[in-house]
Amino acid sequence: MLAAPPVLQITVGKKVCNGLPACITPGSRTSLIFWPIPTTSPRSMASLNVFALVLLACAVGYTAGQGLGLAKASTVGASSTLSQLQQLYSGSQAWKRAYKQNPKSACSIGIRGSLCAAASTEEANTYAQLMMATSPPAYRSSSTGSAVQLVAASQDQQQCHTCAAFAVAAAAETAMASILQVDVRQCSISVQALYSCPPGRPTRSCSAGWNLPDALEQLQLRGSSLPTTACLPYKPDFRRQLTTSQLCTGNCSMPNEHASKGQFSSMQITNIWEAQQHIRQYGAVVSRFDVMSDFIPFFADKQNAKAVYRPSASAQFDFGHAIALVGYNNQQRYWLAKNSYGTSWGDGGLFRVAYGACSVLTPRTGEAYGIIWTPISSVTAMKLPLQKGPKPDCFLYKARPGDFISGVAWQAGVPLERFMLDNIATVKDLDAPLQGTQLLLCNPQQGTSSIADPQLEALLSIQQAIDTTGVLHRWNKASGAAGGYCRWEGVTCMASTTNVIGIRIYSGVGIQGLKGVLPAGTIVGRLDKLIEFTISHQPGVTGTLPADWSLLTSLEYVQMLSNALTGGIPSSWGNLTRLKVLDLSRNTLTSTLPASLGNMRSLMMLALQKNRFTGSIPASLGSLKMLNALGLGNNQFSGSLPDTLKGLSAIEMLYVERNTLSGTLPPWLGSLKSLVECNFENNRFGGTIPASISSLSRLKLLGLGGNRLTGTLPDALGQLTGLQQLSITGNNLAGSVPASWSSMKSLSSVFMNHNPLLGGCLPSAWYQQMAGRHYMQNVMRGTNITGFC
Repeated sequence: MLAAPPVLQITVGKKVCNGLPACITPGSRTSLIFWPIPTTSPRSMASLNVFALVLLACAVGYTAGQGLGLAKASTVGASSTLSQLQQLYSGSQAWKRAYKQNPKSACSIGIRGSLCAAASTEEANTYAQLMMATSPPAYRSSSTGSAVQLVAASQDQQQCHTCAAFAVAAAAETAMASILQVDVRQCSISVQALYSCPPGRPTRSCSAGWNLPDALEQLQLRGSSLPTTACLPYKPDFRRQLTTSQLCTGNCSMPNEHASKGQFSSMQITNIWEAQQHIRQYGAVVSRFDVMSDFIPFFADKQNAKAVYRPSASAQFDFGHAIALVGYNNQQRYWLAKNSYGTSWGDGGLFRVAYGACSVLTPRTGEAYGIIWTPISSVTAMKLPLQKGPKPDCFLYKARPGDFISGVAWQAGVPLERFMLDNIATVKDLDAPLQGTQLLLCNPQQGTSSIADPQLEALLSIQQAIDTTGVLHRWNKASGAAGGYCRWEGVTCMASTTNVIGIRIYSGVGIQGLKGVLPAGTIVGRLDKLIEFTISHQPGVTGTLPADWSLLTSLEYVQMLSNALTGGIPSSWGNLTRLKVLDLSRNTLTSTLPASLGNMRSLMMLALQKNRFTGSIPASLGSLKMLNALGLGNNQFSGSLPDTLKGLSAIEMLYVERNTLSGTLPPWLGSLKSLVECNFENNRFGGTIPASISSLSRLKLLGLGGNRLTGTLPDALGQLTGLQQLSITGNNLAGSVPASWSSMKSLSSVFMNHNPLLGGCLPSAWYQQMAGRHYMQNVMRGTNITGFC
């Protein structure tokens, strides 16, 4: 009898997780129970296509020609094309004119085409027009009309390739200042510490360059502890003469006074109107900028300090650079950008670049990110001064200088469309200054909704379901704020973002002893980027598989092994057509398997072993053309093997041991050319051993013991020269061991005992192969085999 491997192995024919570094590469071997998402920091997923992982060498303009090539992939969607932006802007202006003529008609939920009926979760273009109509057509964080300065003076990177660090630090400082409404100088972050001094790693050299995802990750991990620029000033060591101590030791090590009050996170910016929205809310967007050959000469002419730069038709790409966008102008169609060439360059360190130029939010080469600073306590957050309103849960706010409609709605935490409907009688002209206007804010969530994170709320709801005893005590609002949940054990986020893509709860990450049930799909579905949900080796997790998980159509890996789940597999789960791995092994699941499993055409592994499933094996499983591993052992399946399984052309591991399957072993088994391990032990199969199995040249394990097989041993099986383990024990086989079986040179484990009609002698070559393998007990006992030939 063959002992089933403790972990089933498969050889994967192609990558299974869309570019993840931990993906299984062609030809590699991995376990049937495997973890496709890394357990390390979000950086470990930085190779996803959505990130343009091009090092921004950022040689300063004075040394043109240095730098790397264009980004390999764009993070900007097709909606960023200038023609589409113009359509959105034109539509917003037309709606503003209609609103001015008749606000109630233009802003009515009951009228088709009304932008006030839009919602951020509905049709994107409609909401974008509403956002543009209620926001300034031109905006700059460096002069918002507020009493505080939100954009710090531009520093000079000099001859070092440190632009990514300067751009990220600039946007981070501005984000913190914007939320707190304090002078940006109170939010200082040392570029030297961010770039040159990563803890536990070698110092980064002046010429090394950096990519934006890595810089953003370091900000997220270390932002609350980075010293100020005054503590550790920038030291451009382009001659490489300074020691680590000189580079990374300042006259103090304290972070700025607000750093400990919140945490940084970041998000991809995928179109132009979202970038403009982020600038209005958080002050800046970090963007790639391709320096062209005429860029430096253009701004060397001081008359062009305030001009809009557009590369000439003959300009050539020089090098990649990173900047912080701190303003925009939809009328003149340009971005206002903060550079890192010092205040004597351009317009006091700022410059203007035309829409669609130099890879700034362009569809093919753009790369842009928004930095978010989230206060840990809502008390810290900027709040509007409110007075009691005319009805319950409504308040009045008198607009201040620089206010605009979408900005007030965002600060108050009121949905923009709701804000518009509540203020139709007050706001008559969307182009008129808002200052002094008395605005109605109903159910404001300022200090909470503006910093609320739906992913944090979803994770906390999941915790409530699966952990009734407090094992996941670190899962709380305080530690999870500002994307802090990305550092929770069991949670994996996409690189440089706070998007949760994996929940992996098992003892290997230090989580043991959960008691609870699986959360509803309506809760898990709030994690809209989730591709893996794993809970394993938690015997206190009970209950059934939620039927509404069928809504989680982005899932690729569901692994719920070694728990105490009951009930059956919901038929609705057939909707999970992106699933690559479904592992429900080692539970107490019952009932029959739904035919809808055959709809999971992306499945590469289906592991259902060690449950209490009954009935026959669904014929629909034969539709799973990508399936590498099928584990159905240790259940209560009955009937014969469906002929449709011959369609499993990619199958490498087929385990159906310890059931009550019957019938004969079908000849089509020999057509499964990829088979490496095949275990049919301890069933009720009868008939003879098909000679067609001899064509399985990759076969290493063949388990046929504990059945009712008859006839003689096929001579052709001697062609299985790579076979390592063979079990035919406990059958009614007759005759002798064919001489051709001496060709099985790799055979090291053989079980033939308890076949009373089997006689003759064993191939002499097996004597050495089975040395120390108890052949008397495992091979000869209960047979008439006399020894070795």
